[in-house]
Amino acid sequence: SIKLVKKSISQLLKEAGRAIERSADDQYDLIYCAGLFDYLADPICRRLTNILYDWLSPGGLLITTNVDDSNPRRLTMDYLMEWHLIYRNGANLATLKPDRASAENCVVQSDSSGMNIYLEVRKPERG
Repeated sequence: SIKLVKKSISQLLKEAGRAIERSADDQYDLIYCAGLFDYLADPICRRLTNILYDWLSPGGLLITTNVDDSNPRRLTMDYLMEWHLIYRNGANLATLKPDRASAENCVVQSDSSGMNIYLEVRKPERG
């Protein structure tokens, strides 16, 4: 089954500050977070990846996205459209991995255009 969760960033951060016992029903096989990190500073993104990683079921996958800093439309977006993003490259995005995730369970990839990058973090089945 698919369960969609709609919460604001401040709700997520506030709830994470409280010790809440997570049941199996509150764990997810896939968490996909797109179009958000482009607007948030590194410390908030890091906090969110830690929260979302904790929500994963064993073996689950967390995917976050960001627009790559090599975006050829960057000047148009910034100056003509006034669409200001926080651009990152693959190395920058990799630094936002959850603290408890090992490097071998994390990979950064890009789409075929090279404009969008993805941090994929797999939670181990055990441990």
